Amino acid sequence: MKVKLKDLAQMCGVDASTVSRAIKGDPRISKATTERVQEVARKMGYQPNLAARLLKQGHSHIFWFVVPALGTTIDWKIAERASITAAKNGFDTAIAVHHGRQEDFNRLIDNMGSGLAAGAVINRRDIKDVSAVRRLLDMNFPIIFIDVPVGSLDVCVITTENSVASEGLVKNCLNEGVDEFVLAFDREKNPVEQQRFDGAAKAITAAGVRYIDASQGDGWGQLIHGEKRIGVLASWQGPIQDLVFANADVFCGKELIAGCFDAWPGEPAPAKKVIVAVQDYDGMADAALNHLISAHGGERQGCPAALPIAEYQVLNGRF
Repeated sequence: MKVKLKDLAQMCGVDASTVSRAIKGDPRISKATTERVQEVARKMGYQPNLAARLLKQGHSHIFWFVVPALGTTIDWKIAERASITAAKNGFDTAIAVHHGRQEDFNRLIDNMGSGLAAGAVINRRDIKDVSAVRRLLDMNFPIIFIDVPVGSLDVCVITTENSVASEGLVKNCLNEGVDEFVLAFDREKNPVEQQRFDGAAKAITAAGVRYIDASQGDGWGQLIHGEKRIGVLASWQGPIQDLVFANADVFCGKELIAGCFDAWPGEPAPAKKVIVAVQDYDGMADAALNHLISAHGGERQGCPAALPIAEYQVLNGRF
């Protein structure tokens, strides 16, 4: 038979409220009473009613980290760092995946509003409609978005100086002797892609070098002829490799320098060299968690500014 709070109270000779406080380690209860109650609870196999506790408090002591996937560098690195920062401040973290599907995203937001979370860090990448979050904001529920800006809500967003970061990629490629660029940013996907495209285009134009927008689909025959060095830039590794392999005849005879964000697993192929703009994962995670913790404690805090790139890594063939 399940042991109830009132059973423990009767066994310990105290009232139920004292038992409840002792189990939670409330400093208002004497050390001797706390130890006696907790010992009896262990021996009797008492399990607290967490659902009832959440209902009374209105929230858990868990920050949710809502991400589109688990395999993306920016998501798991920030989540890992955030869990460490949360633990140091007495909070736990839980990862929830929306898979880039609107219905999954909306369901997660509804669950957060039912008291299952103390706050949330959200990466909305690939989610177009974030209006479901408005209900949580109206409840003063602590929320902070990372990576992708949100123009439709008055909410704090921690992101990277994406335009400046792309300018840095271009400069690094120019230092490697790039003669012409192909930009493979998916500008229809989200604002980050547009910012990165704009920054790259600005820097390339300022350098007096030509670029082709891969999304236009009609510029491949215009690549300069001969054995020239071409820079191909995108947000991640996949679009660069797909583009080059699908247009192998156009890129044939040209030396490639690739530029992307976050990581490039494996060898640089099909490029000779890869420039990787590594975002400040630790800075983003710490800023997000500090903002949430302050908001949870009732403090009003300004939104952190966009963060600069942590470093540019140059990857050469290792084998």
